[in-house]
Amino acid sequence: MPKTQKSNEPNEDGEVVTMEKRTAEQDEMVRKQNTWYAYSQMRQALKTFDPKEHKQYERVFKMLDSYKEPELPSCALPMNAKHPDNKDYRALESFLFESVAPATTTLNKVWDINGKDMKECPDLLLTGPIHVDVRRISGEEVLKLAARYRTGGQNWIYDSSHVVAFPNSPALCGFREKKFFEENGFIEPESGKEHKRKRLPVAVFNAAEKGFDEKLLAQYVSSCSICVVENIGVARNIYDGVFSLESLLPNVGEETEVDTILQIPEDSESNNQKLYNNRVDEEPLVGWKMESVEKKCTFEEVVNSHKRSGAYSREACRRLLDEPYEVEYIVENLIKQLCAVQIKPTDDKYKVPPNALLSCFLTNMDLPPPVLQKIGPEIEKFPDCFKISSNSNLLKLVKGDLPGIKTPQIYGKVTGGKTGGHSENGGAASINYNAGKEAVIWYSINFEYVGAFEKLLMLRKHTFYTTRVWPSEAELAAEGIIVSKFVQNPGALVFVGPGTYHWVYTEGYTVNVSWNIMPKTMHQLAILAIFHDHSLLEPTPFWIPIESIIWEMAKEKMKLDLEAFMVVKNMLCRSLAHCKFEIDIAINRKLKIVDDIPKEVDEIEKVCQGEDCPAKALFNLFAIRKEKEGLNAYCVNCAAKTDTVYIVHNLTELSTLYDNFKEE
Repeated sequence: MPKTQKSNEPNEDGEVVTMEKRTAEQDEMVRKQNTWYAYSQMRQALKTFDPKEHKQYERVFKMLDSYKEPELPSCALPMNAKHPDNKDYRALESFLFESVAPATTTLNKVWDINGKDMKECPDLLLTGPIHVDVRRISGEEVLKLAARYRTGGQNWIYDSSHVVAFPNSPALCGFREKKFFEENGFIEPESGKEHKRKRLPVAVFNAAEKGFDEKLLAQYVSSCSICVVENIGVARNIYDGVFSLESLLPNVGEETEVDTILQIPEDSESNNQKLYNNRVDEEPLVGWKMESVEKKCTFEEVVNSHKRSGAYSREACRRLLDEPYEVEYIVENLIKQLCAVQIKPTDDKYKVPPNALLSCFLTNMDLPPPVLQKIGPEIEKFPDCFKISSNSNLLKLVKGDLPGIKTPQIYGKVTGGKTGGHSENGGAASINYNAGKEAVIWYSINFEYVGAFEKLLMLRKHTFYTTRVWPSEAELAAEGIIVSKFVQNPGALVFVGPGTYHWVYTEGYTVNVSWNIMPKTMHQLAILAIFHDHSLLEPTPFWIPIESIIWEMAKEKMKLDLEAFMVVKNMLCRSLAHCKFEIDIAINRKLKIVDDIPKEVDEIEKVCQGEDCPAKALFNLFAIRKEKEGLNAYCVNCAAKTDTVYIVHNLTELSTLYDNFKEE
């Protein structure tokens, strides 16, 4: 993208860029985007008309169909298809296992001879070198070694200075997978742009076909990075109407505030940053950053905005069917109508052209109990491997709702709406069901490429968790990073595997419902541990209570295969040591520790509120502080001397659980 010039400063071609010229360029871009949006809106509306009742239907169809996304690669698979990586997830099984359960390393002893009392607890790291053999060491011995940290600061259990990394180089998995798809009938395009020919097709299963088998599906998704299950809504008799925004309105509440993203709509391959930066004296937007406007709205405002936009678009389409030769006037009038009813930004910090059309994307809407109760029966109709309530879902072990992860969220999607690139919190797997009437376009990068992708982000001065990006598919392909781009039709489900990075585009108004799951596999547990430690490098929320999960697994003496067992046992050992560190640091800091937890304290969210604190979900020790907004939790490092510190489990109890969690 050309660099934005300061006023009266020559650009690279020696041309002086004035405010007037910059505004004129932007006005032309806005005109094109507004026109594209109006045509796209009418393309959706055309589906509601009967071709037999309108003589000009075919003419109008051809006129509007050019605004549809082109066909995308996919590969329909038989139910008995076995993923090439069913015994080596993403060709990274060794990397994942050794990240969390490495061979024991000798401790490099650097003892503080002055015997200084430590006042800061080391981070809980679930990956990297470990100095004890978890198969032989008892819980009591772990606690004795961990106690040595209190005076001098030597961690005898694990390397608390380790810096975790995502997989560093692309593995062979992508090539194995491509061969697998070719063996199942996929033919790579011989023409077109190189990055489009390099796309990895997505696996597609049809739930409506005879022979659809839940167990075989579960076996496949346990190994794949991402896949689509078509017609799951029809096959399972799922009532999509229960997810519509209008049906949710009475239970959500008209005045309930929701998060929305206002965006200038565009096609899936565009990222016109210039549209949001109309001052020539500002720094240019660089790289893949995706611009948008965040706004709090009432739920009723969003519903009405979508309804009015749809009504105006349908009326414009009806007029086009009657008078196709008046298309320019009809489009111009529709743009004016859409502009009049759109939700506008109210914050002056956003530089959005006043004449630009904006779509209002309802994002990540947490649902109140009455809505969860209403949609619950429909959620239970999905195959067991996708259910929140499944015994194979480790998130079932988490107490409480964990909104947006353990409970479903609703997305009210719009024409040209975009969800920026991300992996799920903690690298968890996720389920996304399209309960609306328009298609959704997905991009995804397999986990084995995430390390190389992160390096590209850093080169562009972006961060993995906090920068909203719309990556360039062509640039990724040039770096050897294989991308999948595929369509999710109405009534289809997308399964996103552990660690998969993805970004999503919407062709029109639709509703998606999404939730997370955590399969009971070694690679999901290892990826969770890697994401936990990686998130310490960049201040970002880590909502999944990983310690609570592994200790519940130990409490239940959960049966696991050997590799999964070793991963969990290693995490338990590290966690047990960290629990001892926390208590000893609290004692060194003369903090008061109480084991009788009041109900109002027990019910609050146990995530450290310390600014830029790397501590995540707090497990066993937390300080409580009464502040203006209510009670807040803090880790032992952020605790003030006046805070009350609560302990959940005594160390003997945890030590016993650790000892009793054994190989079968």
